[in-house]
Parts: sequence; structure tokens; C-alpha cells
Amino acid sequence: FAQFWMNVLYTPVLLAAYRAAIPSALLRVALFPINVWILEIIHGYALICMFGRNIAWSYFGWDAYCHGNIKLTYFVPWLLLGLVIEVSYDAVLVPLGSLATPWFSEIATLMASVTLFVSSDL
Repeated sequence: FAQFWMNVLYTPVLLAAYRAAIPSALLRVALFPINVWILEIIHGYALICMFGRNIAWSYFGWDAYCHGNIKLTYFVPWLLLGLVIEVSYDAVLVPLGSLATPWFSEIATLMASVTLFVSSDL
């Protein structure tokens, strides 16, 4: 559940802002693993600060760094994900994003209402 909300918060950066910041499609694909590792580092340490440990994931092994928040041997899968996103962004992801935006707005409003309700009881 924690990873879901962290991804909801970072997805605009992971996709839209990243595309705006890096104009070359080839460069976006080549640098995509670094983008994911930045996401994992930010999310991982935020979760560690909030819960004392990363409750969403933890990598192990010789290639796990930043307290198990990133794994270097995932370079190729992240590169392939970057390629899939690059190829499908305009045709698939943008239309899906426009469908999901109202849903996410409703979820955010509901979560804010629940937070206010719970905090008013404390």
C-alpha cells in the first residue's frame, strides 16, 4: 500500500517531467534506470524515515545499495521499461492518464477527508 501511494506521487516526475527535462528519446531510454533508481532512493528513504524501515521493498545482494533501496543488476529491466514507456507514451499512457486523472482526484479528496476525520477524533 505504501509503495502504491509513493508511486502515485512520483509518477508525474517519472514520466511527464522526465520527458520535458530530456528532449531526446534515445537519451530518455538510456537514462531511465537512473530515473528509477532516484525514485527508489527517494521513496525508500522516505519510507525509512516514516516507518523505521522500507516497508514496500528491500533488495539484497552484492549489487544492492542505499540500504537496499536500489539494485544495480536491474539496469536492463529498467532500461527495457524505459523503452516500453517511450514507445507507448503518446499512444497509450497519455490517454490512460487523462482517464485516471479524475479518479486520482477523487481518491485524493477521499483520503484528505479520512485524514481530517481521523485527526479530529484524536
